[in-house]
Order: sequence, then C-alpha cells, then structure tokens
Amino acid sequence: MNKNISIIPALALVFSSFAGIAEAQRGPRQDRHPYDSDRVRADYPNSNDVPVSQILAASNRKPVIVSFGADWCGPCHLFNADMRDLLEEEDPDPLNYYYIDIDQPHAQEIRTGLGVELRGYPTIFTVCHGEVVATAVGYTDEGRRAIATALDGPSCRY
Repeated sequence: MNKNISIIPALALVFSSFAGIAEAQRGPRQDRHPYDSDRVRADYPNSNDVPVSQILAASNRKPVIVSFGADWCGPCHLFNADMRDLLEEEDPDPLNYYYIDIDQPHAQEIRTGLGVELRGYPTIFTVCHGEVVATAVGYTDEGRRAIATALDGPSCRY
C-alpha cells in the first residue's frame, strides 16, 4: 500500500513534465483553447427571461438556435462567442439565438416547454416552425454538422 502512495507523486511529476514539453511544442494555451480568450469570456446575455412561447413564435419567422449551458462550461463559452460573431457579421441575422444558463431561474421551465432533455453541456437545439429539428450535445464537429444540416434541410426553409 505504501508503494502505491509513493508512486502517485512520481506519476504526477512525469505527466507534468510531458505536459510541459508538449506545451512548448504546441505554443501558448490560448492559441489552442479559444474559450480561454477575452473574446469568449465576454459576458453573453442569457435568455432565461424569454417565454418559451416567444422562442417558438420566433422560430416561425426564421430558424432558432437554443443553447443550454453554464458559466463554468468552457465549450459553452466558445459556442456563445461563435454565435455572437456570426450574428455580428451577418445582416440581417440569419437566425435567432437564445442562450439559456442552466444555473439561472426559468431554465427548467424553458427546457420543459421545449420538450427537450439535456445530456451534457452545451446542449444545442435547432428549432424551425415551432419544432425541434436537431440536437447537438457538446460543441464538436459532429454537433456543428448536425446544426448545419438541419438549417439547410427542408424543415428549416422559410
């Protein structure tokens, strides 16, 4: 048992040494993890006070993206920043975006009103014509493809 206890600090030292070498080879952390940057950390207003009926009504005019996330979730910050950048670049806005902070009031009410389940963070829903047409869990390539496919699909034609 004592041998195992003394091995743990040694393993930690080895892994931290490898991490330091890898860090030097890859460059600074902020270049690899954009959600650590100021661009992403800027406060993104949550939509927790928006009634579900308003979200669904907005989806009858153009596609809606609803993202459930949290302040402590790095990928959630990254997705918010990318959505903010998209909406700032495109005029008129190609879609409506609602960010729901799961740690704030009304998050459960909105989730229930949309009839959706959360399996991880962020969980991103594409809503068109009052119906959830796609779900992405996590901000991954697969999730981005699911959102793009839904937005280009027949369910999201206006």
